[in-house]
Amino acid sequence: NLLLNELTNLNGSVTTTNDLTVLSNLTGNTSSVNYYLVVGGDLRASASFQLGTSYGYGHLIMTGSGKSLVAGSSNMALKSLTINSGASVTAYNSIDIFATTTVVGTLNAATSSFVFYGEGASGLSVSGTFNPNTSTITFNSSDQVIPSSTYYNLTIGLSASGSSTLLASVTTTNLNVIGSAATFDLQTNSLVVTGNLINTNGRIIQTSGSVTLSSSSAAISSPSSTQVYNLIITGTTTVYGGVTSTNVLTVNASAVLNAASSTINLLGTGTPFVINGTFNYNTSTVVYSGATANIASTTYYNLT
Repeated sequence: NLLLNELTNLNGSVTTTNDLTVLSNLTGNTSSVNYYLVVGGDLRASASFQLGTSYGYGHLIMTGSGKSLVAGSSNMALKSLTINSGASVTAYNSIDIFATTTVVGTLNAATSSFVFYGEGASGLSVSGTFNPNTSTITFNSSDQVIPSSTYYNLTIGLSASGSSTLLASVTTTNLNVIGSAATFDLQTNSLVVTGNLINTNGRIIQTSGSVTLSSSSAAISSPSSTQVYNLIITGTTTVYGGVTSTNVLTVNASAVLNAASSTINLLGTGTPFVINGTFNYNTSTVVYSGATANIASTTYYNLT
């Protein structure tokens, strides 16, 4: 066991086979030399724990089974985090990781908040088990690859430019895209949202595949720059702002689409709007732009 109860500067690699408890601020050496903190037990920080970004080049490796990673009163900052094979770790509070996060064992996110700054596929790499629980996972850099997983709150907090892409199909309870003038590219992958899809400032695009809204009380809140291939409503969804389907928008049997005052753009040809459930037009505008589109038989407010 290692107990740190005064202001500490970590200047080199340290290994503790059991618990590490940090009661005061811990700051990493700001030189460009990599150093490693290997913890076999619980890591519990009560105060500031800063080993990443401008605070140093500190890499945390967790090796124990059934252990806890607890951030303190401010965000824990790490250069990288590795959950070794055979290790299982439950995380609590807010953790920022500025290079790579590698999960070979098991990471239980619990109610924590993770922010990944690593670019490409290095932000989060999972070959073991990642349990999202009720956490918030934020990818906060340009040109990131989002791995296939199940998330609870998935936030794409991009910079003002750049593109984040899905590596494979993803299921999330809530999706938030907040990066200004940036693109979240689903490529040909499918996205299932069991809660709300919120696009504040960014752009969502999809080459093929589908986006499915399955909640009994879901919302799509976005500008018209949310553009998906197939949009499928399987529960009850209300659209705020606008949304575009480049192929087919389908309202499944027993499902409800409330259009509110939104603009729904349909770019597909053939039959781009399939209504097997209920479409409530409210004060919306539905735009058919396909060259040979068939107009679905329903009641509209504004039809273009």
